[in-house]
Amino acid sequence: MVNNKEYENIVEEITDVEIMLAQLKIFLRCENEVIKVSDQKLVRLIERMNSK
Repeated sequence: MVNNKEYENIVEEITDVEIMLAQLKIFLRCENEVIKVSDQKLVRLIERMNSK
């Protein structure tokens, strides 16, 4: 299990990554495309999980 400080560090790193991704989507003007592809990938993942 991860201790409290490690957990806080992981949360902070995830936050940094999400902020960077948000900046990239703004810069590249591709937010709608990312949402579309993400939805497709999530549907595929759910289908795979349900087939096992």
